[in-house]
Amino acid sequence: HTKNIYNNYVEGEDYVGGGSVPEDMLLIRDFISSPQNFAMLSYSWNEPITLVGLPTTDGRPLYSIDVSDAVCIVSGSDNPDGAWEFLEYYLTKAEHSPYSFSCRKDILQQSVEEETVPLYDRDANGEIIIYEHFSVPGTGGWTEHWNEPMMQWRCILNIDGMQFYYYYMEQETADTLLEILENLDFTPQPMLTGEIIDIIMEEAAPCLAGDKTIETAAGIIQNRVQTLIQEGL
Repeated sequence: HTKNIYNNYVEGEDYVGGGSVPEDMLLIRDFISSPQNFAMLSYSWNEPITLVGLPTTDGRPLYSIDVSDAVCIVSGSDNPDGAWEFLEYYLTKAEHSPYSFSCRKDILQQSVEEETVPLYDRDANGEIIIYEHFSVPGTGGWTEHWNEPMMQWRCILNIDGMQFYYYYMEQETADTLLEILENLDFTPQPMLTGEIIDIIMEEAAPCLAGDKTIETAAGIIQNRVQTLIQEGL
């Protein structure tokens, strides 16, 4: 973590597609809202992406998640069995917002698998239509196809005045997304956690700039965090 982190949708400046990312921008913190949104990341930045997650003590990448419509069983419930029965019924619903991920693993996996399947034009019987000839827009012009099925695009992305057509998710991208979904952290994040991360980011930046040793920064971080915790007790 350094001061050179871009928080997409937060800081009001969008570098996506503009080619204006500063050279000292080391990390980009982004928000993923759907399988398609994840697949579009590589298109948006037009370069290889390495996903690192948040750091943990055991070296495992952690991906925090914003939870909506959360329900739970309170510790003082007079009828915990009935509450759990309701939760089981609530979780049987397959419906969820197309702009968010479901909390059910089977629905998560299904949504990712569906994103990897190409969408072709089909006739009334559901059979794929083979066209004698058709042209489709592509990068820099139109591309002709002969005796092939026509694939439907899922989304169009405008980058530097050029249109990129997204058709389906590559399997490698799908495997990466499934790995991320296995490492989601649903733990509510207290305000103190964010304050500690802010301290680490502030004190770690001079280390990467060569103005402070790691040992010195670690000592300052430890003292500041200890003070913060004591003030919160």
